Amino acid sequence: MQAWLASGDAGFRVPASGARVILQRDDGYKLFTGYLATTTQKRYLGNTQAGAVWRYALAAIDDSW
Repeated sequence: MQAWLASGDAGFRVPASGARVILQRDDGYKLFTGYLATTTQKRYLGNTQAGAVWRYALAAIDDSW
């Protein structure tokens, strides 16, 4: 699974390689479970009044058998 997160919060904690990933619906049904396969890639998107905004690219591997 590939996903992207965007944050302008200076306290945002970037997910580390090997971190657990769960994508689920509001009703609790899990669409994807796995682990981050690579280091999260960071890309500068621009500035707001609150500061810099970054996009984080995630690449996860499915853990189903």
